[in-house]
Amino acid sequence: MTKGKLIDVSDKIDSIDTFESYSGECYLNENCLLIPYIKLELIDQNVIGNIEDRVNIEYSYLIFDGLKEINWIGENELGKRIVGGKNFAERKKTDLTNWIAINRNKEGFEIKAIFENLLIFVPSDSRTGKEWWTPWETPNFPQNITREKVKDFFELKNIPKELTEKILTNPYSTLEFKNGLNKEIEFIEENWTK
Repeated sequence: MTKGKLIDVSDKIDSIDTFESYSGECYLNENCLLIPYIKLELIDQNVIGNIEDRVNIEYSYLIFDGLKEINWIGENELGKRIVGGKNFAERKKTDLTNWIAINRNKEGFEIKAIFENLLIFVPSDSRTGKEWWTPWETPNFPQNITREKVKDFFELKNIPKELTEKILTNPYSTLEFKNGLNKEIEFIEENWTK
């Protein structure tokens, strides 16, 4: 498996599963969405040089480059339904669309992203295999990564030099999941699968 390099996986979107992955924060800049994931799953062979299908990656970063639009539907830590979105640029017919999960300790969201390219970075020291890495205690799995390491990872501390050379981390800001206006909410819900 290729580690320590930023790899374009735009043609392998359907081979990357985030729905049972963990993510503490999402980061935006003017044209990218950067999401650090714990337990990202590759469900096919040869996505990034992996020889097995159904392999978990302990730590990874997904980057949605050329971001045009994002929308979200989910629940916050109080159990309140949140629907909203942001537009960044005009869509093109060649743009890609993908749905990804943001699973936090006490809240979760599904994001619909429209973008130009999907990039992945797996740090050289990230473990891979069938193990289920968990950043916090869950009903089905015990926490098996230290809190300090998880906190630093989700807060973009100690980003590998190979990744910081490719992206600028300073201009990123944290994505806040907020409700849109009523008309925006209706529009997002009506067009979720389109």
